[in-house]
Amino acid sequence: MSSTQLSRRQMLIGVGTGAIGAGALAALAPAAALANEDGGGLIGAWDLSITQTSPTASPTIEGVAVFSPGGSLVTTDAGSPTAGLGTWTMKERGGFALKFLTWDFSNPSAVAKVVVKAAGTLAHDTISGPFTFDVFVGGTKVASGAGSVTGTRLKP
Repeated sequence: MSSTQLSRRQMLIGVGTGAIGAGALAALAPAAALANEDGGGLIGAWDLSITQTSPTASPTIEGVAVFSPGGSLVTTDAGSPTAGLGTWTMKERGGFALKFLTWDFSNPSAVAKVVVKAAGTLAHDTISGPFTFDVFVGGTKVASGAGSVTGTRLKP
């Protein structure tokens, strides 16, 4: 039992920490809200600093998120060997919401699916906001947590 708990704790530190900020998505935003003439907006790649605050605090790790036109999202972070795949939408006043899925294969007999939700704010070339995550093994929720993320636009 204790090795299972250790695997879950490692999973939360590794995969859960990589979660970026969130909320569920509903509709696609108009193109004008996504990117403006000078390259602003959410579309593009973002250099992230991700901090898990619960169930236990973890050191900040680095990650990348790519927001694509049409609402597709790809994420990765230094704490997880897998990519997250999901969707995003713009909200009012520079806000955005996202949801993505990622997997933890550290325990081959109990592969975990991690569902991350975030609600953030876009201001010029920075994003920030809180996120939550739920960890499922075999369809059963085994853990939850939260944290915060900040990011800056990656530029050539």
